[in-house]
Amino acid sequence: MQREFTISLATKTILLDSNAYFRLADNLYPLLTKTFGDKTSYELRILGGTIGEYNFQSRLRTKFDWVSHTRHKDDRRRAVLNPKNGVIEEIEMTYAFILEDCRSRGIGCSPFDIKCLTTALELSLILVTDDLDLFSLAIEYETECLSTLELLDLMCKEQRIDMSQVQDTVYMWDYLDDLPSNFHAEFVRIFQAEPSRCS
Repeated sequence: MQREFTISLATKTILLDSNAYFRLADNLYPLLTKTFGDKTSYELRILGGTIGEYNFQSRLRTKFDWVSHTRHKDDRRRAVLNPKNGVIEEIEMTYAFILEDCRSRGIGCSPFDIKCLTTALELSLILVTDDLDLFSLAIEYETECLSTLELLDLMCKEQRIDMSQVQDTVYMWDYLDDLPSNFHAEFVRIFQAEPSRCS
């Protein structure tokens, strides 16, 4: 009798901050419900407050009007991170500490940015952000952090997307005037190529 063996891949959760989600979700749909990876299974997640920021900022609603489309609502519904009760208390305690630390040092991270960081820190997740202050803070608190370009590189290496999709995505960032800081230098460093531009 022949036995069948299934190999269980290690799962690594990647938490997107608001800007990372808005930059990627429409161009790479379905972004959140499609895992990827060969030796490690990567899953992309967001916090429930991601759309809260969108609802209160007219600039985001105008630039990213696709957020309210049914297909994106469905994609998000199954991918909102819900920490367990015991961990929520630790996240809240760490959140209060880091929020006070930021205020005392004049670091310009929003409360939601800090919630993303503390959630990633307490749950040992990879955080994705292009906010330079938040990125530096994540490194300071020893939380693994990627930029959106570094995430695109990971997705490309794991064959979740190809280079043409990377180029299409950054073309739309340029079209929407939504390029991250140090975009050109970082793109060339990572991909060894020139990015597509709309102008």
